[in-house]
Amino acid sequence: MSCRCCEIAPVLSGLSTETPAFDTRGVTFGDYLQRWKEAQLHWRPQTAKTVDSYSARMLVPQLGDIELVAMTREDVQSAVTQWAQNYSVSSTKIAYGFVASVYKHAIADRLVQFSPCKRISLPKDQRVRIRPLTDEQVMQIRDNIAPHYKHAVELVASTGLRGGEWRGLTIDRIDLDAGTLRIDRHIVGSSADGPIFGPPKTAAGERTLELSELAAAAIRGQMERYPVTNPWGLLFMSRQSSPVHRSDAAGVFSNATRDMGLPPRTGWHALRHYCASLLIADGLSPTAVADWLGHQDPSETLQTYSHLWPTDHAKIVASLNGHLKDF
Repeated sequence: MSCRCCEIAPVLSGLSTETPAFDTRGVTFGDYLQRWKEAQLHWRPQTAKTVDSYSARMLVPQLGDIELVAMTREDVQSAVTQWAQNYSVSSTKIAYGFVASVYKHAIADRLVQFSPCKRISLPKDQRVRIRPLTDEQVMQIRDNIAPHYKHAVELVASTGLRGGEWRGLTIDRIDLDAGTLRIDRHIVGSSADGPIFGPPKTAAGERTLELSELAAAAIRGQMERYPVTNPWGLLFMSRQSSPVHRSDAAGVFSNATRDMGLPPRTGWHALRHYCASLLIADGLSPTAVADWLGHQDPSETLQTYSHLWPTDHAKIVASLNGHLKDF
């Protein structure tokens, strides 16, 4: 599942083959890291902010002062070990991925001959089993949350939309007569001119969903209570009549769930998990659930939700009993 790893993965590619633009003598990893970031013209604004955050918190403090050509495998391993002690497994792997990508770029630029990112021991994932919200908890969140977002809770719980998908949903993607919802982009940021849209994270993210009764009612309820008059056609807007920023949505959700005793960092994604759990409980296949959620392939779905599918042991025993009853 994951949420951030899926956003970062596309930036770890795209290498330049141009000739060196400067002398590497005395150039530190931190110096070249900045040049590498400036060269990534395809990044979305949120991606650039994320990379800047990793650079400031992890990459530069641990490796920034080491000369680019002098970095050793031991230096990288030491950094990874240090990160693993202070950050999550996913954050450590993302930070290491940036280092490896910087050196691939440097090799392509013929600034170094070899990458020190070889045979690095990375921390193992300690996958936490998802515990879906209950029906009662979802209804309590809906009742607790700020009025602008009540119908958003209903829509996400009944469609499993990602955060950028529901926050960037515009009415031209909704066909209430046909009962469908088209997902072909999501909001990736905003500027003085309004929201900034980007394509789905993967090709599978582009999909058309048939609206359930609750989803259709949530959309109608939002339109009736908060008519869409903004120039971008956004279904959901903030109290300040601006596009809903990720941090604003997170804060509103946190306020609504503060006294509910939910696990730490429970956010809007928990409603996506809730939707998936309903589909699984009704016996839908991993492929069907993956298609609905916009996962790249069913393996991602299985990795995230495998423990929610009921076992067939009882059916197996019943089958064996039926076939072997005359032995």
